[in-house]
Amino acid sequence: MLVSEDRVPLSLTLQHFIMKRTIFEKSILEYKPS
Repeated sequence: MLVSEDRVPLSLTLQHFIMKRTIFEKSILEYKPS
């Protein structure tokens, strides 16, 4: 696991995390009428 994390660029991991978080927040906003 540590080796695979080392091979993956940190920026890519951050981008993936931010994308998932943005999609998650979007779905919450769409689900919750404000």
